[in-house]
Amino acid sequence: MTTTTATRSRQAQIHKAKAEAQEDQKRAAQELEEAKEKAEADLKAAKERTDALERKVHLLRHRFDLWALRLNEASAEFASLALLDQNEGQ
Repeated sequence: MTTTTATRSRQAQIHKAKAEAQEDQKRAAQELEEAKEKAEADLKAAKERTDALERKVHLLRHRFDLWALRLNEASAEFASLALLDQNEGQ
């Protein structure tokens, strides 16, 4: 192999290696972009689930407050009836 042929062969190898490196870089950038988009979509979905759960908790707290109010009213009515029964018994 002559020096010129060796130089050309080496230049071809360098050119091929550069082209492969550029392709690898493009592929890595594409994979990174896809991973970023997936992460953003996952985050959005998680936020939506969190918001839905927060709404559900709010409704459950409201329902609990109503039950507590009804229980207090029933307890007061029961106490009132117990006093009436006690007064009638005297």
